[in-house]
Amino acid sequence: MLTFTNKEGEYDFARIRSLSKKFGIQINAKLILEKGFKDKTVSLPIKEKLLYGLWSVLNAENDIGKQNENKKGYSKFYKFFVGKGNNCQLVKAKLNQRYWWQAHTKEDLNELNFLWTQWKINGE
Repeated sequence: MLTFTNKEGEYDFARIRSLSKKFGIQINAKLILEKGFKDKTVSLPIKEKLLYGLWSVLNAENDIGKQNENKKGYSKFYKFFVGKGNNCQLVKAKLNQRYWWQAHTKEDLNELNFLWTQWKINGE
């Protein structure tokens, strides 16, 4: 089981460093001390790299070539915009949990892959 705190509830940086070297992930100890792993700015990039590593191993074990990757080696990223209304907080929260979805502004409507807004019907 992956745990990062000791019995006193403090982060075990020796364990974190050894695991980060094993998986090739750079860890900012100061940021972890300030925000912890529950903060998305800390946890999502780490999660992304771990998932990519897992998928790479699974693809290699099953003789599947690298598919749908950009120059950095990551899968394709998708752009979304979530407007107000119609459970917008829920939709935005779920999309933000997925590293391959990136939030964009309303001005980028032509480049979006997903648009969530309320639908207003006149006369009802």
